[in-house]
Amino acid sequence: QAVGVLAKNGRVACSRNDAPLAGTDLASVLSKGNATDTITVRPLREVGAEKLAEIRDAYKAVTGQTAVGDDARRIADDLSRWLAGRLDDYGKVASKAYGMPFSARYQKHLSTLRELAGRTQDWLIEHAKVAAEAATETMPELRDMAEFLNGNPYDIFTKAEGYLREQAANISACPDAQALADDLKKVLLDEDCYRDS
Repeated sequence: QAVGVLAKNGRVACSRNDAPLAGTDLASVLSKGNATDTITVRPLREVGAEKLAEIRDAYKAVTGQTAVGDDARRIADDLSRWLAGRLDDYGKVASKAYGMPFSARYQKHLSTLRELAGRTQDWLIEHAKVAAEAATETMPELRDMAEFLNGNPYDIFTKAEGYLREQAANISACPDAQALADDLKKVLLDEDCYRDS
């Protein structure tokens, strides 16, 4: 019980197999008494005013919202959950990005987001500025690409690609059509085709 009380009051952090164990999950394990010898308990040090300010600033920079409260660990957890939510959203359309001209860029940004979402509470507090910088460089472009993939521009894009494939023989027979098809191909190969779409 002491471990649960200390964890609830932010004095210790618990984990099992390097995965965080907190809240109702921790309470369930402790109440059942099953395999409690596999739980790692480590003391948490106090978070100073400077680090609190940094994680609050990071939260605002990344989410666009003001963090609630003055508990740096809770703010870090909220930031982690927010990042994980975006990772889930953008991960759902990742398969649509394959074959798109910006596919490599999408996967790179998704990888950065995955890395940030997987960081520990302590890391986010200690490196809040780094996390905010990485997220604010990645998120806007990733959001724009995901909006493209989820909307009409993606449908138009894929229909145009299909049309060029299906009509290749007819297009090659007409010189005027070939010039227009070449212009369309340039658009379809543009890595920035998702911008302003």
